[in-house]
Amino acid sequence: MTDTKDLFKQIYRNKFLRPSSLIMFLNKMDIFAEKLKYAPLENFYPEFKKELNDEMTDEELFDVAIDFVKSLFSKIKGNDRRPLYMHTTNATDTRNVGE
Repeated sequence: MTDTKDLFKQIYRNKFLRPSSLIMFLNKMDIFAEKLKYAPLENFYPEFKKELNDEMTDEELFDVAIDFVKSLFSKIKGNDRRPLYMHTTNATDTRNVGE
């Protein structure tokens, strides 16, 4: 995810894109949900641990993890007023992909 954040920072700060709103798709959410079970996010981002509690369901953990990941990218945006729209998708789910 570090490489992705670095790439996003380059794109977001690109002078040619300054007048543009940006849309970010966090894809493959099914894979992300599975990886959370075997590679806890707090192993890579210790600050994520404070977001957790022992009674969370897998679905609640997933939702909190997504919010955390979105916050990582929002921090790159900082105080910039340019709109950044973030969406989660699963491209294999035809309900998420238009014709």
